[in-house]
Amino acid sequence: MRILCVVISVGLLSGVSTPALADAQSYCELFGRDYADGRTLDVDQWQLNFRSAFNSCMAQYTPALPDPPKNKSPDKVVKKAVAAVAPEAPRKKRIPLLAPGSVAWNEYCAAKYVSYNKETGMYKSYSGKAKPCLVPTG
Repeated sequence: MRILCVVISVGLLSGVSTPALADAQSYCELFGRDYADGRTLDVDQWQLNFRSAFNSCMAQYTPALPDPPKNKSPDKVVKKAVAAVAPEAPRKKRIPLLAPGSVAWNEYCAAKYVSYNKETGMYKSYSGKAKPCLVPTG
């Protein structure tokens, strides 16, 4: 009897969860909303976070185009590869997306950390130490 109940419950659960995971676009929309909701209260920044998360999610769940077939020639040509050193491009300096101490910075940190103190710009970690709130850089 127990085996029958287990088989029925597994069958019902698998039938319920399959349609929810079938559509990549709806999953990515929910993922993007969840990601953006946890990052900021600013509407423009929320939209940027949502688009970024949605596009990266869709890139993972859409199949890549197959490589075009290569023409096989009857004569084999052996080419030697020469290692070329690419010139190193100057790195861009990463700047914070929000200005430290601004209203948007304080709103971001207050939403991210419950123990955030707007006057000091610090939050209390789980270990009890005061740490500065850091905003992702762009």
